[in-house]
Amino acid sequence: MQQGYGINFIDFKKYSVAGTFFIWGEKIKGQELLIAKMDQAEHEIGNHSFTHPDFKQLTEKDIQREIDETDKAIQQATGKQKIWFSPPFGHLLENQRKNIDKKITLWTLDSQDWKEETTMEEIYRNVTKHWQHGDVILLHCNERTAQALPDIIKAMQKEGIEGCTMSTLKK
Repeated sequence: MQQGYGINFIDFKKYSVAGTFFIWGEKIKGQELLIAKMDQAEHEIGNHSFTHPDFKQLTEKDIQREIDETDKAIQQATGKQKIWFSPPFGHLLENQRKNIDKKITLWTLDSQDWKEETTMEEIYRNVTKHWQHGDVILLHCNERTAQALPDIIKAMQKEGIEGCTMSTLKK
């Protein structure tokens, strides 16, 4: 495992899998090398806002600032523009969508790992009991998820479910 972005990350190459990581912009500071390594390892980096606010409460100007600041931080770390955006809490009003110049995605399967009381075993069950081909699985950067992820990946591979990036999934 590799330390960074607040948790230990598993070695995805070991499992021959890549994913999309939606990055919270203000958390990039001090983690630029890790973000660059993730990008170089063929993971996809997406924008998840700068401060993780509820977009339903923001003006269009505030929303654009959240996205632009994160884009800038990601570009400084990777040298690349990123195309994907996933709003915090899955909250994005229809009239807000039209002003966001990115591909927007939400999750289709919630692991519930954002709840502090959710155990590693529950994260595993929440994913593996409900998944379907094409799901976008919501996972967060925490130690319990990092511990559950190798078993989730192995179970997916056993079932013939292939982990991939958003751009691969949405082709």
